Amino acid sequence: MPPRTATRFASALAVAATSSFASDAFARPGGGQSFSGGGSRSTGGGGGGGFGGGGGGDGGSLHFDGGSPSGDPTFVLILLAVFVVVVVYSKLRGIDGSAGWNAWAANARRDTTGGASGASPSTPPGPDARARLETLRETDEDFSLVLFEDFVYALYAELQVARGAGSLDTLSPWLTGEARLALAGATLGLREVRNVVVGAMRVRAVDVSASGLVEVEIEIEANYTEFCEWEGSPPEQAYWVVHRLVLQCAAGARSRPPEKVRLFVCPSCGAPSAEARFVGGECAHCGHRVVPGTFDWVVTGVHQLDRQARGPQLIGTVAEEGTNLPTVCASDAKARLEALGARDSKFDWNALHERIELIFRELQSAWTARDWKRVRPFVSDALFDTQLYWIRAYEAQHLRNVCENHVEQIELARVVSDKWFDAITVRVHAEGLDYTVDEDDSVVSGSDTRSRAYTEYWTLIRRAGVNVATRVAPQCPSCGAELAIDVAGHCAFCRAKVTSGEFDWVLSRIEQDEVYGR
Repeated sequence: MPPRTATRFASALAVAATSSFASDAFARPGGGQSFSGGGSRSTGGGGGGGFGGGGGGDGGSLHFDGGSPSGDPTFVLILLAVFVVVVVYSKLRGIDGSAGWNAWAANARRDTTGGASGASPSTPPGPDARARLETLRETDEDFSLVLFEDFVYALYAELQVARGAGSLDTLSPWLTGEARLALAGATLGLREVRNVVVGAMRVRAVDVSASGLVEVEIEIEANYTEFCEWEGSPPEQAYWVVHRLVLQCAAGARSRPPEKVRLFVCPSCGAPSAEARFVGGECAHCGHRVVPGTFDWVVTGVHQLDRQARGPQLIGTVAEEGTNLPTVCASDAKARLEALGARDSKFDWNALHERIELIFRELQSAWTARDWKRVRPFVSDALFDTQLYWIRAYEAQHLRNVCENHVEQIELARVVSDKWFDAITVRVHAEGLDYTVDEDDSVVSGSDTRSRAYTEYWTLIRRAGVNVATRVAPQCPSCGAELAIDVAGHCAFCRAKVTSGEFDWVLSRIEQDEVYGR
């Protein structure tokens, strides 16, 4: 049995053994389901679990066709004996058998020996990686962590779609030749990639050289669907993947403004990448030669840490993790909040508290009703797209995840301000019910009677310089009309885009408490 297989087997047995006794291990609403589809928790980024990962636990009992032996003491003893043998074997081989207990830890360790992917060992992101990114504003006043993350989300999706179309060369200003080769050879007979959804994005490392060259390692957890024309391969297959991207940017390169962060065009003439084509590095439209990394971020390395052919698993048991951990609060959070209040005389913490509760209620209701358009005014584009993936997954399996929770407490965790945005991170403490029903409204997972507590870290953003009172009612923040927002985020009455933080606070990120800041 190879070490990697032993680790997974040990993890599976660990989950099975503990589920016989831990009858109170529930999935978290919005955080208890992983893109991997394996019943593990998604961890961060755009909230791959977020408010859409639900899929509450099944109460912890083991289920088998033809009977349930979990109550048989002989069966339990045999299971535990096998588990002990595998754990001892794993320890002797130098394997950390705890990988299966924490979804983030398991994902972080996959393929860390290099293997075919050539990936370097994975390390926890730590509290300093994202903070180090913020220091880039010292040399680039336009840099914004909010916009950088939005750019990476968009670039990753563009890369996957171009990989499916065989047109990675059109993205050569943002992708080195080596990185293109790593992406292009992933699937034989590939003809199209669709439904690219980034579920989590973690900053692994940030390095700034003496010359000013910046290198950032990003780990991305995502789903996409491949369509192939290859004998022996399924014509359509959904995948869960973990990629590590290495991005570089030269000293002196300036960050994009918000309106251009998702556009991939020639930096000289503005022609779209498909039109510019960048044959031999030159724009086919204007002839300008683009040197990757000199004007924007460029992907220099792509390492596949994991890839599994499966879609989302919407029912299962995931133990709560991190709920009882102390709140991770930046030492300067209070001071930065006071500075924000000094710049914006209408900012009020109590009003923000009420808006968070409003967003929480709307997310709960929209999620339960599988009517995600209802939350469009309250969430960023990236978070909306991510959770819409889960809504469609539940619909496809004729299931509905019911979330009946309420906010118990909101704690300040972090405040970040830059040229473009103010961002406030809070820890939301909530309690309630989380269960999944089928088309007959029969409970198939979770409990509709047993309440439990959980916490998540929410980041809300608002455009810098917006000096208006925070709205605590479901109204258009631009014209004050009743909320009627299209899928693109525009008000049906005044056509203002209200989901980008231009007018009021919107939710842009959901992170699980067991990984936030660690």
